[in-house]
Amino acid sequence: MKRLLVTFFTLLTCASNADTQPNGQGNWFIEGRYQKSLYEGNGWKENEVDLGGASNNIITATPEKRNKLNSSGIAVGRTFLDKKGEIALSHEKFTSSTWSSGNFVSRDGRTFDYARYPMKMHHFMLETSYGHPINETLSFISLIGLGQAHIKTDGLAKARSGAELSGITHERRVTNLSKRVGAGLRKSINRYIDVIGLMQYSDYGYAETGCCTIDTTTFETDVNAVEASIRLRYLF
Repeated sequence: MKRLLVTFFTLLTCASNADTQPNGQGNWFIEGRYQKSLYEGNGWKENEVDLGGASNNIITATPEKRNKLNSSGIAVGRTFLDKKGEIALSHEKFTSSTWSSGNFVSRDGRTFDYARYPMKMHHFMLETSYGHPINETLSFISLIGLGQAHIKTDGLAKARSGAELSGITHERRVTNLSKRVGAGLRKSINRYIDVIGLMQYSDYGYAETGCCTIDTTTFETDVNAVEASIRLRYLF
């Protein structure tokens, strides 16, 4: 997070020097956003230390999926180059999300009904975008971003023959480099209010769940999504 702040203020300084708006005026803004995931990645990897004996770790699973990665957030930033360029630093809070499988075969050959791996996440991102004017109030914008995803896990559940087996887990936290690309439209309602709609792809890295009392196994699940983002911006 410290590196993101340093980069943000460095870019702001460069943007201020490059600003060509009348009277050198720069437009700061604060922005509220809501993002709804339309597609979620479902990849996974189990890292197991073989201690012998029975193992309920996953070998094959059908199907695999992650539920919604919806989020809301707030951003602060600045426009420059006559409002064509933008830099923003955002914080986004996600609803709880669970990776789950249908029937899966374990390492020792047993068949289970399902597995569930929940996670919680919040996210910081530094975004920069550029607008291509369509008319006086409407612009097409393209966006790229880099950030940090902070993901926490502390539980799992598996079921066999209708009985749920809750795993004994340790809380695990990972911090991942996140990446985002997107494109959409920005509509200026007046000199103070903009409405922005984007389609974007965000890669938040992976979630890691520790399993069992001696924590010898970790289960990693992909955290990425195609998102529809709606943003309301106030310029000052």
